[in-house]
Amino acid sequence: MRILVVDDVGYVRHYFDRLLTQNGHVVWTAASGYQAIDILNQDKAIQVVITDLLMPGMDGLQFFREAQKIDWGDSTGAPLSRPVFYLITAMRPSSVTPHRETNMLKQALEMGFAEVLLKPIDNEHLLQQLSLLQQRLICSEPAGGSAAPMSHVDLLHVIDQNIERMLGCENGTALAELTDLLQGSLARIPKIIRTLDAMPVGDSGDRATNHERSLPSANSQCEPALSTGSGHAATNGLSTEKQL
Repeated sequence: MRILVVDDVGYVRHYFDRLLTQNGHVVWTAASGYQAIDILNQDKAIQVVITDLLMPGMDGLQFFREAQKIDWGDSTGAPLSRPVFYLITAMRPSSVTPHRETNMLKQALEMGFAEVLLKPIDNEHLLQQLSLLQQRLICSEPAGGSAAPMSHVDLLHVIDQNIERMLGCENGTALAELTDLLQGSLARIPKIIRTLDAMPVGDSGDRATNHERSLPSANSQCEPALSTGSGHAATNGLSTEKQL
């Protein structure tokens, strides 16, 4: 996926850039909310934004508000999907945490952040969440917008990954969700075939090469990625992390 990382600390940007790039994502980085707004205005194809909470000049919540003001449309005026936002912070709610800062974390979820991730980041959890989000974006049309062109290579990667996860699943709820995702992927095959048939000779091979990338292997780790156990909250919840 196309991911924008926003953090005023250079080594944090470098860390996320390396981690996400190694797992098949295309990454942009910004040192401030202002720079991130410029990037989003220039590239409407960004699908995920991972932003720090406390930054000088414009904090993560202010940045989110400004990003919502962007005209998410293509050159023809057709609406595009807005990126999914994740908030990262070292701040943890406690009895000694200032009331204002505790409210910021609650406000982030109410505003529309998909999840609040506490530093140090749990790499495995983040990559699993991004992998599931990628599958959902491929398997469903964005509400009110146009789906980005999808290669048959992307679709086959998703199908293969879902089958791998299903083989390792021992949790009924997770297996049911993976089955739904797999059925959604399979339902798109006729459309992909029609698109390939309509391409000039040679184009499909070039597109496949451009889109090939590795996806993080999940195998038997599907249960923690799809459940809301004690370790993580799948959506709209605070999450504990292990390492940055």
